[in-house]
Amino acid sequence: MNQQKRVLLNKIKRIKSFVTLNFLRLSAIVFFIIIFAYSCFSPPIFHSKINDANNVDLKENEFSLITYNIQSAFGKSDKKISSLSNYFNKHKYDFVVMQEVFDEDVRTQLLQNFDTSFYKAKIPRVDYNNFPSNLNQDAGLFSISRFPLVDLSHINFGDDVKITNGGIHQMLQKSFSISLDFLANKSILGSLHQINDSTNLFLFSTHLQAISSRFHKTFQLEQIYRFIVNAVYTVVKKGVVKSPNKLVVLLVGDLNYDAYSENDVNTLKSYLGNPRDLHKEYNNQLEEFTLFIKWIGLYRRVDYIFAYDNIGLIKLGKVKTKSINVSDITDEENGSISDHLALKATLVIE
Repeated sequence: MNQQKRVLLNKIKRIKSFVTLNFLRLSAIVFFIIIFAYSCFSPPIFHSKINDANNVDLKENEFSLITYNIQSAFGKSDKKISSLSNYFNKHKYDFVVMQEVFDEDVRTQLLQNFDTSFYKAKIPRVDYNNFPSNLNQDAGLFSISRFPLVDLSHINFGDDVKITNGGIHQMLQKSFSISLDFLANKSILGSLHQINDSTNLFLFSTHLQAISSRFHKTFQLEQIYRFIVNAVYTVVKKGVVKSPNKLVVLLVGDLNYDAYSENDVNTLKSYLGNPRDLHKEYNNQLEEFTLFIKWIGLYRRVDYIFAYDNIGLIKLGKVKTKSINVSDITDEENGSISDHLALKATLVIE
């Protein structure tokens, strides 16, 4: 009898494995077909204004920043996009950085809806490669600011670094995983902004792959830090910035590491050159979450605003935090725009 039960259980396990595997295969095929359809269209390249006159008043050396994963793999309703644009136009953040802006219609609507008299520097897209080079043909990074971009088009940052829409970027290595997130391109974006006559901000943003091996995730972190080091050393060496101690360097985005896991925090600090997690530094023991998956009981903060006091031997301009917290951005019916909450901060240049 026990033998028969074991045989039956083994059969059930094999059936479950077969069903799971084929479900994953079917999901990947469907996703592949959808992305293929999107990849048949080549979006126009957006040309950012660079080296515009800086007529921006900087109150008490403060600036505001928000980073937000908007979860737009397959588009969003017009109402949600309108609500999102209205939110940014109302609050007028100095820097708006978003991830997962994959859908071309969403990107176009955002560009049309933003208050262009305030938000003048725009990097709505960095990856313009078409299928079959890249399955999703877009890294989903989107950045706008009221502070003008510094022209980097004449600078050689190396063979792997591309310059698009006024920003520099590099593709990150992808790896197969059980999450379909691996089908999306991953990238690191850097934009150099003129804050005032003497101060620059090098703003880096990224979105790391979810659910992959430890080796792969740390390799992506290594790529990000090498990119930041290379970018900072290059603009300093070339004299693009007047003084390193007047250069503020921030890294923001969805890193898919848990801010309240000691192992995850140690990994981030180790591989990213020991930046300051401004939320943790300011809020001490207060925990706030930016990602909720209620059906599995997952509550995490995976979004960050990191500040660097130095890159290698280069001492940089420092910022202190005036305020930093998470925020649920909602539509007119009080529904959340995304499965993430936004992370926003007001920072002071010391």
